[in-house]
Amino acid sequence: MVNEFSDVELWRNFKNGDVKSLDHIARSYYLSLFQYGLSKGYSRELVEDSIQDLFITLWDSRQSLSQVSHVKSYLFLALRHRLNRTNLNNQRQKTWLDKIFSSSISEDSHENMLVYNENNNQIHREIKSVISYLAPRQKEMVQLKFYENFDNDRIAEIMGISKQGVANLLVRTLKDLKKVWKQLHTFFI
Repeated sequence: MVNEFSDVELWRNFKNGDVKSLDHIARSYYLSLFQYGLSKGYSRELVEDSIQDLFITLWDSRQSLSQVSHVKSYLFLALRHRLNRTNLNNQRQKTWLDKIFSSSISEDSHENMLVYNENNNQIHREIKSVISYLAPRQKEMVQLKFYENFDNDRIAEIMGISKQGVANLLVRTLKDLKKVWKQLHTFFI
């Protein structure tokens, strides 16, 4: 059964022509890839098309692909490159957290939407407000580190910077978040 295999085994099986393994990989990472694409500021349609094209390209070139040890980070990097190539001249839409929250809420069932209470909504608004002050690279860092739980090595690979660059950007991002948080809460007190 497909669920019993690790990502590396699924990748190996997919490379050997097992379409069910690729389907399992796609289903496992679609939502994370989708939210990542939205977090970069791309339109919903472009992200959906890019993810679909990514998996079609993977299938078509499966025999020439190398074995990967980190399937999730490979997919994120491949999607990032595809979006950057595809969308060089398109304008970005909305702020990234608006897109993440609107997409995740629309994906949730009606029951889950009822579970959200006013406290959670207030926390989301505050976090969204604080993160909106960050630079685009810092927003990407927050998405990869705290929403996707990538380690610094994977983040360096995805963002195309050194591991030390990731550490420096993370420290700068956390300092900026703390500074903005204090300013906003001092203002409202």
